[in-house]
Amino acid sequence: MCQRNFCSKCCEYPYHIGFTCEDYKFYKSSVKCRFCKKEINKKGKKPTDAFIDICKDKECISIGQTACIKIMSCGHRCCGFRGETKCLPCLSEDCVKKDPQKTLSQTEDSYCPICYTSGLGDLPSLMLDCGHIMHVQCPMAKLNKKWPGPRITFFFAECPSCRKFISCSGHGHPEISALIMKIKEVYDDVKAKAIQRMKFEKIDEQEKERLANPKDRFYNNPEELALAKLSYYLCYKCKQPYFGGLKSCENDNEAQQNYKASELICGKCAATGSVAGITHCKTHGRNFIEYKCKFCCSVSQWYCWGSTHFC
Repeated sequence: MCQRNFCSKCCEYPYHIGFTCEDYKFYKSSVKCRFCKKEINKKGKKPTDAFIDICKDKECISIGQTACIKIMSCGHRCCGFRGETKCLPCLSEDCVKKDPQKTLSQTEDSYCPICYTSGLGDLPSLMLDCGHIMHVQCPMAKLNKKWPGPRITFFFAECPSCRKFISCSGHGHPEISALIMKIKEVYDDVKAKAIQRMKFEKIDEQEKERLANPKDRFYNNPEELALAKLSYYLCYKCKQPYFGGLKSCENDNEAQQNYKASELICGKCAATGSVAGITHCKTHGRNFIEYKCKFCCSVSQWYCWGSTHFC
């Protein structure tokens, strides 16, 4: 049984909802706005500049100011962004069919893998170093929002298609590159602290069988094991990551969902304003100072009201 949704009269695929066969044939031959797809030239003239095929809608004009205006050697417009150091491979379906590997079979009609609301040709797009293509604004929004909760995670900085760390050095978007650089600094800092803490907690000894098992995802990868086992938070005062306990100790409670960033204070900063207990270690300084929860012996994650620690 055929699963293709096509018009039985003119055989167009997919079916032209909202159009008669004649109207759709005319619509296909007309020049349309490259962003909203509205007709802007019913004579069917082929534009010679990629900026011509934009309607007068304010939103489309605004998008056009950030879009690449180059026409590629194949005659199709570039779907990249203004000022890119290297144009995207052509995303026209005809050109993609000739060499699918250039775009990993992604065309201008393929949905952005982040927003899934419009095609790659509907907004300025960029190709990551892994080869996957997405709207410029989508990874930028993800990187600006950072991790979704109080605990530092880095899933937001991964390509949604292959889970590799986002990188776009090949096409040189300055804002995204700057955001990635800052995130990598945090990642490297957390990783270094997690490895040090893992040895201190002797987790590497407890998990030595996993580290030595070729079938385990942590095989010869103590860095990922440390990141998977330990929780780190960003201190509100010094803006540095600090250890907040084992992930296995976390509770999926309301505090993890409705938290105040101002209550995330590292032991070093809490010790600076403390009036009781040890505020400075002669051996380790303030970097390893930690506080326990007021009501149990777990390592505290929250410092509330300027005086109380909670797990």
